[in-house]
Amino acid sequence: NPAGLKRRDPELLALGAARHPTVENAARLFISEKTVERHLAGIFARLNVNSRREAAQTAMRLGALPGDPT
Repeated sequence: NPAGLKRRDPELLALGAARHPTVENAARLFISEKTVERHLAGIFARLNVNSRREAAQTAMRLGALPGDPT
């Protein structure tokens, strides 16, 4: 992955960019809310950003996330 993201990270970013709440993302991915939050914290660290929107924009710019996160 060009952004250094893990396999499931783009999926989480796409859901976050669509502004789905954490509880909904967890249900869609069959994982706990805490796991979603841990994944997001790792994504933020790898991309050196502080928010879901920033992470989605950065990942899209790096070619790791298709579409427009705005």
